[in-house]
Amino acid sequence: MNMEDFEKRVERQPLRQLPAEWRGAILTAARQACRAPKGGNEEEAHSQAFTLKTLLSALLWPCPQVWAGLAVIWVGILGLHVSMRDGSANAEKATPAPAAQIATAMSEERQLLAELLGPKEALVADKPKPVAPRPQSRREAGWSFA
Repeated sequence: MNMEDFEKRVERQPLRQLPAEWRGAILTAARQACRAPKGGNEEEAHSQAFTLKTLLSALLWPCPQVWAGLAVIWVGILGLHVSMRDGSANAEKATPAPAAQIATAMSEERQLLAELLGPKEALVADKPKPVAPRPQSRREAGWSFA
C-alpha cells in the first residue's frame, strides 16, 4: 500500500464527534488549572524561560541560515583545535625521558660549564672606604637666594 492509497482511504472515513461529557470534563479541568494559584518560583522560572526564548528568537530570526553557518564553522574550528592538541600531547607522553638520563645530562652540562669558566679563584673585593660627610655650603649645593 503506498501513501496515496492510504491518504484516499483516510479521506473517505467520516470524522467522529467528541462526546459532550468528555468535552465538558476537559474544559472544566482546564479552567480549574488556569484558576489554581501557582507558586512564585514556577511562574518566575516560566517567565525567565519565555523571556530567554523570545530574546533568542528575535536575535536569530532575521537570518537563521547565517547563524547555522557560523555554528558549523565554530564547530569545525573547535574540532581542528582538539585534533591538533591531542596529537602533540600523545607524542610527548609516548617518549618520557628516564630520570637517570636527565641526571647524567645535567652533570655533563655542569662539567662543560666548569671547563669554560676556568679554575675557581676566590676574588676578594676591596671594601669601599667610608667617606666622611663634609659640610656643604650654599654655593656648592647650587642654592641661590636672588
